[in-house]
Amino acid sequence: MRKHLGWTVAGAGVLLWLAVFALCMCAFGAPAAQAQAQQSKADWAEAGRVLSRHEKELMAIPKVLGVSVSNENGDVNPEIVVWVSKPEDLGSVERAAPDSLEGFPVEVKLVGHAVAA
Repeated sequence: MRKHLGWTVAGAGVLLWLAVFALCMCAFGAPAAQAQAQQSKADWAEAGRVLSRHEKELMAIPKVLGVSVSNENGDVNPEIVVWVSKPEDLGSVERAAPDSLEGFPVEVKLVGHAVAA
């Protein structure tokens, strides 16, 4: 009986510690995470507006298939992507496209081919 009681007290202590930790994370971690999420949403919205303002000039570059806002580089920050369909077009489009637009990086990427199954 003593052994069982010891594990129960230890288990209660662990649960209490987890509850305090979770409460602290909610109280101190959540506002920062929410602020970061709000900033990220604002950045994405602004990137969309920047793309809208420059879409015609980007689409006027020969061999450009399309443009979008993306974060395929794994970063949380959005980038403007100029898409081409052929590998041999990458170089000429990279030379013609700007490095950035209004503070957002511009990347030239090869679009994959979709195949119906």
